[in-house]
Amino acid sequence: MDEQLSFGGGYDHNYVLNKSNRNVKEVSFAAKVCHPKSGRMMEVYTDEPGIQFYSGNSLNGTVVGKNGIPYQSRYAFLPRVPTFSGYSQPFTFYNLIGK
Repeated sequence: MDEQLSFGGGYDHNYVLNKSNRNVKEVSFAAKVCHPKSGRMMEVYTDEPGIQFYSGNSLNGTVVGKNGIPYQSRYAFLPRVPTFSGYSQPFTFYNLIGK
């Protein structure tokens, strides 16, 4: 398993969307998820500058879902659109190397 996935027990990643004008709050396409076997599909649209992908890392079987099935770790996912504080300000990206 990828080192970052090991630390968090799954996905909990934020992505900055490639928006042409971050100062304009306009709803636009952010993500698409497909499950070919069932034919299910979900599209996410947002006026926020980013999206977070969370894979249910803290689920532990205490929440029971459809047909009485307990939700275990990574049995679900959530494409969240968090508000980035100060996002109307220009983003500054730094080249960081973690060791």
